[in-house]
Amino acid sequence: MAIAACGDDSDAGDGGDATGLPSAITCGVYYRPLGDASTDGAIERTVALATAEAGAAEQSTEFDTMSFAVRSFSDAGEGDSVSVSVATSDGTALTSMLYQLGSFDLADVAFSGGHGFTGLHYVDHEGAQLQFWCGAE
Repeated sequence: MAIAACGDDSDAGDGGDATGLPSAITCGVYYRPLGDASTDGAIERTVALATAEAGAAEQSTEFDTMSFAVRSFSDAGEGDSVSVSVATSDGTALTSMLYQLGSFDLADVAFSGGHGFTGLHYVDHEGAQLQFWCGAE
């Protein structure tokens, strides 16, 4: 399991000059049941999340061996953040990323190739591969 979080914590806890959550997050998810060597049985899905002004929102999708989830959190004490995770079919975490928003706007972050603020990720498990990226609006 890998957990990643980066940023300056000077705004942590008080909301600082945060721009707030984006209005929507869209993730492209591509599942290959036979790994990266084959596209046989591949499934492509879009996971769209309308973020909550307060509290939390979540959207997910499931495949044979893995599931994908994107969540947004807005908390007066902790600030705004977005998390993206992939788990096994029984719920065991394979990878998780946390994006603490601070004073920047996720919609302004975009990796080459149209891969949004996350960039393109690959997760392999039990011979299958899940690829994903997420962008903000």
